[in-house]
Amino acid sequence: MVINQCLGAGSRAWERVVDALAAVATKPNHPYHAKRLYKYLSRYPMADRDLQWSEYLRRRYASPTIHRLLTWAEKLDTVNMTRDAATELVVLFSLVLTTVVRSGRDLATKALVLIGEQHPDVLFSHAVACLDFNDPYLPERVLAAAYGTALSLVDSIKAASFRPLLGDLAQKIYRQMFARRARHATHHTLTRDYALGIIEVAQRAGCVNLPKSAVRYLSRPFPNTPSPFSSDGTPDDSVKDAIGHAIQMDFGNYTIGRLIPNRANYDETKPDYVRVRAKIERRMFDLGYRDERFKHIESEIGQNSWDARDENKVSGSRGPFWHSD
Repeated sequence: MVINQCLGAGSRAWERVVDALAAVATKPNHPYHAKRLYKYLSRYPMADRDLQWSEYLRRRYASPTIHRLLTWAEKLDTVNMTRDAATELVVLFSLVLTTVVRSGRDLATKALVLIGEQHPDVLFSHAVACLDFNDPYLPERVLAAAYGTALSLVDSIKAASFRPLLGDLAQKIYRQMFARRARHATHHTLTRDYALGIIEVAQRAGCVNLPKSAVRYLSRPFPNTPSPFSSDGTPDDSVKDAIGHAIQMDFGNYTIGRLIPNRANYDETKPDYVRVRAKIERRMFDLGYRDERFKHIESEIGQNSWDARDENKVSGSRGPFWHSD
């Protein structure tokens, strides 16, 4: 009850409590272990979690426990850990993947691979479970770590015991992401490619048997994948007002603009560009982005990124990436 009251308090109190929870989250027998923190954070809408948890991760001074853990993670290959400890660490490191700081995501991903090489069943189990998480950053990188682990172990001295685990993962990923009526079919290219990579490694190793129809579902145009975009491409002024200037010049002109054939630089009137941009704006709106809630964070990120070393830069404004799943 006291913890719930603190978690409902202001941002600084929230950060202190969460940092304390993160400190004990790696202890399997502690009542506030990592799986409990994961369950708590997974209930947040993505926008709300970004404003609290992901901001806690971005501000180093607010999250000393996490940053100590990431520093320690670089030496994980020399550590022998129990399966129970590995289970908690996999869950906790996966939560770090929601951060906009690229170096933090990279370190957490590396840690997941290193743990996966010691306890692949733990990582693979979480890779399937986290497909339900409502932030594409997280399952994308956990699948990346699972793919890296697969490449590392499939032909190693552990191959005999590892390949059945890989085959089971490939089977589950196929059912969840590609088969008919798959719950987690996605247009997110990186997420899909990591999943395909895992299946391909398993097929090459001869440790998975998929139905003959799988060939159709594992290749373009991926017929079971619904569009995540609710807009028909008609611009909506109320949506534009709500998201403000989240799509800035570089992203709007170059990232979106290069998708449009025969579009001149800075031409915002070309019909195809107008339709694509309207779809992206609506997707951001549907996911909860509102300028009034995020503009102070966007401004702070923009100012700090000018002076940051490359490895500490954030991956740009979070808002534009919200349409990526």
